[in-house]
Amino acid sequence: MFIFERPYFTWFKLLLASAGALVSMFLWALLRLAALGGAGSGLAWQSLGHNLLSPLIFLGKAILPVNLSVYPVPADSPWAYGIISLLILMLLLFYSRPWRVKRLLFGFIWFWLFLVLGSIRPDSDVFRNFMEHRLYVPMFGLLIILSESENFWQNLPLRRRRYFLTAILVVLAILNFAHSRSFRNRLSFWEQAVDSSPHSALAQRNLGAMYYLDENLDQAETRFRQSLSLNPEEPMAHNNLAAIYIDRGDWWRAEMELKKELAINPQYDLALYNLGRVYYQRRRYQDAAALWNEALRLNPRLGNAAQSLSALEKELNEGKE
Repeated sequence: MFIFERPYFTWFKLLLASAGALVSMFLWALLRLAALGGAGSGLAWQSLGHNLLSPLIFLGKAILPVNLSVYPVPADSPWAYGIISLLILMLLLFYSRPWRVKRLLFGFIWFWLFLVLGSIRPDSDVFRNFMEHRLYVPMFGLLIILSESENFWQNLPLRRRRYFLTAILVVLAILNFAHSRSFRNRLSFWEQAVDSSPHSALAQRNLGAMYYLDENLDQAETRFRQSLSLNPEEPMAHNNLAAIYIDRGDWWRAEMELKKELAINPQYDLALYNLGRVYYQRRRYQDAAALWNEALRLNPRLGNAAQSLSALEKELNEGKE
């Protein structure tokens, strides 16, 4: 790991490591081109640009993990914790002089580079770049940096060092226990997502889905509408609203929402199936059958559409007899 440190450094090792990195980058570029067909390059660079400073936010989550989120988004990720954490780290290193500068530089590059390069995406979903599980590999770089604070800890009296480290351990244990409560069940998970990231349309939509599964239709409707206010083209949100109106027998409003959904996502099989249900209730049997056939073409495993189509054909055949 410490190829640049004097006892281990040779020009051959540097050349070998550089060649390995270049070959790996070339293979990655070829595989990416084969998978995407050259598409998405602009969005990939855009996602990279959006996340150049994101390591500062992740530093705050690593040093001061008091604002953890199961679904963090940029709009609700405060920079203050990262700035405070950076100041703490700089102060810690200041009192740990002298440093091994090359090791510090290696740790910084590891932490920053893995987070930034890991943010490259061929789509515009920059929100996923802020997911906290992305810290696992970059954390090694932060640990390398923290290892340079050894002088600070050694200069502390043994008793004070023990008290200090015990206090840190207790605080981290409490924070860990509190955050683990967000994973008790599906509802608590998405409630925490909305509490910590209220500007996430996806979190609002999924919390609405949890309320719907619990038959809390009023709360579900509120969350779906909040999701659409944040992102009018949020996938599945209009369909989910339509499902509520279907349950209430409000066929006109259900049809309106489903048409909006299909305008955004014309190949969404479940929206096609639900619109077929609406047309069936309005006795527009041919339109319903056409929609169910299209839903089955897109998703042959959509059993509800197959059952509904079979029942409709049987009903029409019995009517002819």
